[in-house]
Amino acid sequence: MKRKSLVIGLLLGTIVFTGCSKGLTAVGNNTMTIDKDGKIQDVSVEDFSNGNYDMGSLEQFINDEIEKYNTEAGSDSIIMEQLETENKLVKLRLSYSGMDDYNSFNNTEYKLGNLADVKLSGNLTTVADGSTVAAKDIEDKNYRVLQVTDSMDITFKGKALYYNSYVTVADGVFTSDGKGTAVIIFK
Repeated sequence: MKRKSLVIGLLLGTIVFTGCSKGLTAVGNNTMTIDKDGKIQDVSVEDFSNGNYDMGSLEQFINDEIEKYNTEAGSDSIIMEQLETENKLVKLRLSYSGMDDYNSFNNTEYKLGNLADVKLSGNLTTVADGSTVAAKDIEDKNYRVLQVTDSMDITFKGKALYYNSYVTVADGVFTSDGKGTAVIIFK
């Protein structure tokens, strides 16, 4: 199931593109960051070069969606951290209390859990040296496992250890290609 982006919702109604600031400049792709405790920070990047949009309306729409979700959830599970524009790219950083809230809000079915609770098969690549290891041979069942199905960049505040063939790695950023279920094991 494809990731729902809040900024896509504005395609239906807003008209004037305004504002430009810095802070998310280094982020060029949709990027998820996973904390050791399971909290998630997500940056969505949308290209609005084919239209004109009002940033005030966009921000209000996002705030309304977050407030609605948090009211239904009974807590502040989602927080808008930043909303910026840069060369007609809209960049939105949201923080989520965990994967359940992320999935509910974005209409995704990603998984984040312990290795003991996940049945993995096949081979994985070791981050440390590029060697191959069978998933069944990984002994520490307390390692965390992230599984995503969409194309995105992923970073960790912990240490990534293994990844499968639907993931590439460059400069500490793990990129899911969106062609299958990307699996990354970390601690």
